[in-house]
Amino acid sequence: MRAALELTKRIVVTGRLDRAVIEGDDAEKVLALMAPAAREMWREQLAANPASVGSLYTKIDPRYPLLPATPRVKGTMSVREFDGSLVVHVDYSIAYAFAADNPTRASDIVAIRTTRADHHHVARSRVSPDNEGVIPGESADYSFSMACEPAKRGVLVPLITDPAYRSGSLDDSPTECC
Repeated sequence: MRAALELTKRIVVTGRLDRAVIEGDDAEKVLALMAPAAREMWREQLAANPASVGSLYTKIDPRYPLLPATPRVKGTMSVREFDGSLVVHVDYSIAYAFAADNPTRASDIVAIRTTRADHHHVARSRVSPDNEGVIPGESADYSFSMACEPAKRGVLVPLITDPAYRSGSLDDSPTECC
């Protein structure tokens, strides 16, 4: 059980905090931690629908860099057995602070990504070698206080970059996009 928790944590940290992944758009570092069949499925998914990137890892637009501070994380992990395998459920939020000019409040430059997901840890004795390892299960992701149009493409950028927000045509409440 400890190994499953540690590997799931590595997947989350790599996909949501590793600067080479989130700022450099390096899916392979995350995929390397998964079962071979899951890697292939994700490669196909990302090729067919690039906006799905947000379900695998956070993608930061290089035009809007993060501040040097490490993003803030709050969340939980729990383990259950399902069909002879361990399933690690994660539920976390990460606040990303962006370097942006002239913010008037924190929500202008801090975008929040929330994820609830299952990671199935499949043992060798139960399956073919291609399915051995971590296989992502059900997940739900959403972002808060960010520009919506880039979010629809799977890219996280700060709210202050949204032209509608800057022009005042959005209301003053922080924006939420699914």
